[in-house]
Amino acid sequence: MRQLYSIFFFLLACLALNGQDIKWNLDSFDMALRKVVCLQNDEELIPVRDLASLEVGYRYFGRDAKNTFEATLNKYMPVQNLGEQSGRKTFSDTKKQRLLICAVNADFFEGLKNDNRASMLEFLKDHSEAMPKILVVFGGNDLPHLERLKPIFEVIIYASLETYWYQSIAAQAIFGGLSIEGELLVDLSESFPKGTGVPIKELNRLGY
Repeated sequence: MRQLYSIFFFLLACLALNGQDIKWNLDSFDMALRKVVCLQNDEELIPVRDLASLEVGYRYFGRDAKNTFEATLNKYMPVQNLGEQSGRKTFSDTKKQRLLICAVNADFFEGLKNDNRASMLEFLKDHSEAMPKILVVFGGNDLPHLERLKPIFEVIIYASLETYWYQSIAAQAIFGGLSIEGELLVDLSESFPKGTGVPIKELNRLGY
């Protein structure tokens, strides 16, 4: 009997912990949803439509691969990783309309990796031909370098952190899996002061 009581209380404890995990995940999701902000959306490029007509290339810059971000993009359609030779070839040889998505860590701009910053500018120069471009910036709260990138990208999305939900929500917003209506809580740059935020509406596609 004592053993049965022990099992019973163990199961209750597990249920309580699972409930806490669910609440924590919901709270984390809600906070991320408020803090993923679309800074600009020229010609209402996002949410992206007509996926079947597109070939999407993806490249990240910074200290980490954005695994959740890239994985979530791939749930909507195959995305070519331009850091890999096969992805570059598929993207360059396609007859479809091309769309370029770049992700970057904010600390990439901090002057610690000037050679890497130069490589990003070289990459953008190599892909300067006419195609829509989307930039997602993870982290940071003072980003004057956005002024230089603003004319290059039709869409700029800012996520104040780079944890799971921030990456997932940014990717879903691009393809219309959910709506975002966040506004900046700080001044990021001259063109993007506190209060900036372009609402993005979902397209009745699945959210993840």
